[in-house]
Amino acid sequence: MNARRLYSAVLAVAALAACADNSLVPTEARQPLAQASPELISEGEGIFQRYVAIGTSISMGVQSDGVYAATQQTSWPAQLARLAHRELSLPLIQAPGCAAPFAAPLASGVRTSGEGAGLAFSLRQCMPNESGVVLPTGNVAIDGARTGHALTATPENPDPGHASQYPRVLAPGQSQVTAMEAQNPKVVSVELGGNDILGASHGFYLPGINVVPVSAWEPQYRQVVARVDAAAKHAVLVGLLNDVRSFPAFRTGAEFWGALRYADVLEQADVVTSDGMPLVWMLRGLGLPDASRVYGPDLTPEILAAAERDGIPVGFYGGTEHVLTRLLSKVQQQYPNLRIQFSEAPPFRAPTPEEERRTVHTILRSDIRILFVGLGSTKQDQWMHAHRGKIDCVMLGIGAAFDFLAGAKPQAPRWMQRSGLEWLFRLVTEPRRLGRRYLKHNPRFAMLALAQLIGNRWGKTNR
Repeated sequence: MNARRLYSAVLAVAALAACADNSLVPTEARQPLAQASPELISEGEGIFQRYVAIGTSISMGVQSDGVYAATQQTSWPAQLARLAHRELSLPLIQAPGCAAPFAAPLASGVRTSGEGAGLAFSLRQCMPNESGVVLPTGNVAIDGARTGHALTATPENPDPGHASQYPRVLAPGQSQVTAMEAQNPKVVSVELGGNDILGASHGFYLPGINVVPVSAWEPQYRQVVARVDAAAKHAVLVGLLNDVRSFPAFRTGAEFWGALRYADVLEQADVVTSDGMPLVWMLRGLGLPDASRVYGPDLTPEILAAAERDGIPVGFYGGTEHVLTRLLSKVQQQYPNLRIQFSEAPPFRAPTPEEERRTVHTILRSDIRILFVGLGSTKQDQWMHAHRGKIDCVMLGIGAAFDFLAGAKPQAPRWMQRSGLEWLFRLVTEPRRLGRRYLKHNPRFAMLALAQLIGNRWGKTNR
């Protein structure tokens, strides 16, 4: 395909990244990368000049079963565009909306328009657009849309369940897809499939409903993607992952943008490994039976021994001054002939430009060939990504290995590591530092991993 697609990432693995050692990196990986700066945070700033969002209620900005200007302005496509320092044009609908959201408290049984909560959609009030709105806008998503609707439904021939919204979003004769094509977009987000899979009605997934086979709507989805591919340089597939058969995993604009940025970091690394047993089990469940753990505290001594044997100079970047001093002392005791030619414990803040230049200059002058980076994920992964091409060495992100090898923190017993319980040991030993992180990310990983495994199995049975 001509367009480079950006996919939302369900599985984030710890990176064992390598930088640009020109003797080792394949030719196709030696392209110069734009570095983050106040002037250019990412390529997104450019491509989001012409951004079009195709989708359903999630992209339209429906909240509490209603949509109007205020909710549209907080939709995830609008958030995503702002994170790239752009404003997405929106088909702003006058309050109380089309249809109006539920009024608080929900027990009142009415909407903000005064209408009953259970009033059929076709009978609900639908206010006109605010003055100055010119259709189509960048956001052409419509409540309740299924993939076929995005291809063919127009204001003259709308989805009957949401007919009143179509002339508020689309110009006469346009579907979501043709409205996208008419705007000559650079980047298009496609958030479709949820309503198709689960038979959603008006934004609700009803319990006990039969899941619609993927084969019933997958050809239409592929038509949408093909049209987007022909019209735009970039496509963001939201809700569905790399495989159209995967279970949807919806995120907010801020979450999605962060996932894309970090996904780019991982995808551009030379080597990415699974350093935890849950990741190993996940990979095995996805059809990689030989997947095994690559654990930083185990890998590091192996590399240090080989570097000592072959006379390869190494360096260390990360940790605190105390931890780094203890680490270097233990390494020098165990590998007396190892050439350690660089070490630095960076400050616990973003370095100043002068500090950054000094660090890079010192590393280059040291002539090291391997740099061990211990800043913790995701910080170390982003640091290595930002310095790829600036530093002529191989960088290995080994995270907590600095603390473990220095003896500054205890390691989980081997049986806990093999059982996938190392996270529990670390939570007990560092509850204040890790409690919030684990509470936020561990359940999310478990849920998304299970959804991906189910989607993978389901896809295989439907092929």
